[in-house]
Amino acid sequence: MDTRVSAAPRPVSPFPTNIDDKATASYVRRTLCAHHAISAGPPRSIHELLPPLSSSNAVDLQLYAIIGVILKEFVQAWYGKITPDHAFVDEIIQIIAHCTRALEERLRDVDLEALLLDEIPAVIDGHISAFRIAHQSESQPLAPATRMVYHTMHPHPALEPVPEHSDNEELSEQKKNEQAWRHMLVQSVLAVLLPTEDLQNDCLRSLVEEIVAEMIVGNVLSNRLCEPWALWELITNAIHAVQERGNDGPLRQSHDKSKDEAQKSNSPAKSPASRLAQYGLLNHSSNSSTEDGGPDALPNTARTPSMTKMVWIALNYGIVLFTAGRAVLLLMLSSSKLPLRAQTASATIDTEQPQSEGRPIISMGAWRTAANLMELQKRMPWVSGLLSLAQLTAVSRLGQMGGTNGILDS
Repeated sequence: MDTRVSAAPRPVSPFPTNIDDKATASYVRRTLCAHHAISAGPPRSIHELLPPLSSSNAVDLQLYAIIGVILKEFVQAWYGKITPDHAFVDEIIQIIAHCTRALEERLRDVDLEALLLDEIPAVIDGHISAFRIAHQSESQPLAPATRMVYHTMHPHPALEPVPEHSDNEELSEQKKNEQAWRHMLVQSVLAVLLPTEDLQNDCLRSLVEEIVAEMIVGNVLSNRLCEPWALWELITNAIHAVQERGNDGPLRQSHDKSKDEAQKSNSPAKSPASRLAQYGLLNHSSNSSTEDGGPDALPNTARTPSMTKMVWIALNYGIVLFTAGRAVLLLMLSSSKLPLRAQTASATIDTEQPQSEGRPIISMGAWRTAANLMELQKRMPWVSGLLSLAQLTAVSRLGQMGGTNGILDS
């Protein structure tokens, strides 16, 4: 629950959103590799000039662009006035690359099933429950503020004290606590990821800590990505990217769009019924009857679906059910050949140490969070009881099909 009184205004970005990889690579070369162009020899790619950040070149290109923007705006703006030497900037890039590679290695050892289906949904479930309890107390006459009730149930040092009535002193104190918490968090992360010689360098460690804590975590995550408009744009951009993959391509889309606009400009204005017929929402009989006798003159045969349409709908649903059942059956039959989930999650752990079995997937907190979000216990308690009984039966009985590394769990 956000404790800030007012959200940050949405900035207007002066840069285009559809930047290709060539423009990104050109920007990275101008920003981070400009001093390499002075040296003699054939030109090399940016992946040869810069240290690798991850195991993917496509991801490295985007990370290079982000690092280039940060270093150009906040480091090279003042460091370039002191000296033309690039050793300091190169050292910062080397440290960031070491941190990203170490972080990637640690992420490979994380149990992703437990993280995505149990730990994160448990946090969301606690947030939903506390949010509802806090808003239920609004009807009481002497109840405290909603923010006070929520933060009493889920206190956090970065959000203390809870501001009331836009108090400037409490807001400034909360910002100081949030800033101190960000620096403590980044210090703990850098103590694990940085090499020992770089960790002992106070100047270098302080600069990297300031870049990560204030510019990345503070400005990017807290002030941008956590805002509703940023989340909305991320979702819409992801939807548009998925839709473009299913089409013929952007050239075909632009051609069809220009063709449609030319047809609209040349054709006269159409009635709402003809527009529905243009997009296939009305059949021929309903369209002709609408043009002759108006929208209220539709016959009964046009209002009810035809037998052919019902047959095609039934066939489509049958094919979908058959395909889904076949996929589930093949997965269950091939589950015995898959590696155990507990071994893949902890492959780097010493085999001499006893390994605890992971929690079954059907018993993780994602299902409880979904039921709490839909208020299944209040709206349909019998459905909640049946699902709980089926879950217990699959985990404890029926040969433990839903247990850890069982048929349903694999």
